[in-house]
Amino acid sequence: MKTYNSDRRLYRSTHGTFEEYCRDRFGYSRRQPYLLMEAAVIFDNLLENCDRSDHILPT
Repeated sequence: MKTYNSDRRLYRSTHGTFEEYCRDRFGYSRRQPYLLMEAAVIFDNLLENCDRSDHILPT
């Protein structure tokens, strides 16, 4: 499983929370970064478990 900034807490050098970092850096609401991380996990699972000749994945 991949690690993300929220897991490694790299944001703490400049921000108190992951939510503050995402809001300041990207303009995201509190929920948006977590939705994107969940989508990345799903996409990685599809890449690992699906035959690319049978399924067309978005790029």
